[in-house]
Amino acid sequence: MNNPVVKLNLSDKVVYVVGDVHGRFDLLNKLLDQVNFDPCANVLIACGDLIDRGEHSVEMLNLLKQNYFYSVRGNHEQLFLEFFEHYIKSGMIEENKFLSDEDPFIFNGGGWVKKLYSKSNNKMSIEFDEFIQLIKQMPFVICVEIADKRFNVIHAQATRPLKLRDKEENILWLDSDFDHWYETGLMPECATNNILWGRTIMHSYQMLRDIKIYKGLSDTYCGHTPYHIGAIRKLLSHNFLDTGAYLSSKKNNHWGLTMVNAITNEKYVAAG
Repeated sequence: MNNPVVKLNLSDKVVYVVGDVHGRFDLLNKLLDQVNFDPCANVLIACGDLIDRGEHSVEMLNLLKQNYFYSVRGNHEQLFLEFFEHYIKSGMIEENKFLSDEDPFIFNGGGWVKKLYSKSNNKMSIEFDEFIQLIKQMPFVICVEIADKRFNVIHAQATRPLKLRDKEENILWLDSDFDHWYETGLMPECATNNILWGRTIMHSYQMLRDIKIYKGLSDTYCGHTPYHIGAIRKLLSHNFLDTGAYLSSKKNNHWGLTMVNAITNEKYVAAG
């Protein structure tokens, strides 16, 4: 990773933000068809967790090569990097690496990588090595400016660890923190856990539901904690977009994939 924060000025684009796709490239295509997505005039930003569980993780990673598509790193991309830590360092796959389904990455839908492994020569495919580099470059935060509007994209939530709350007792990271990380190219190591894994805000919905805005933090799109298709839940400047795409089927349309227009706030959903 070059910088944990990416900044984009997209004033000349129509920008859409999509929740956790989890390999449901089919549902994403339905959404893009709904808005007549134009790669020359539109940009799509994802809240991470492009991979695992659905059938099209490879297609989702290939999107990272396109100049109209951006994504923050999700906890599933992080699990991917941790699973292949030895391979990334040595270029070698450990003996019996793929025989157990108990590793958190494989257990949580990462079995698709087995198709990119050649047992005969104990190597991953060239395509797979390209995917590693793409995932390593995924930032933790994307900050977007469109005219006079700013918004952020993260995976889970922007809560500060208790030991890092500042003298004003801010419970959240603010725009100014993201800006500082961008300027320095450094992010506190202990900050990544909540940004990738935190669920406390959504789990406190009944208590927090009347607090839509948090001073100092612009609209921040995120996913990670699925809630069935319906109104987008907004809490403490967070807009939660994960509506359980990987759970969606022809028999269960309570779940699906959700995308929003970041300027008009118009919502689009796809299920099936």
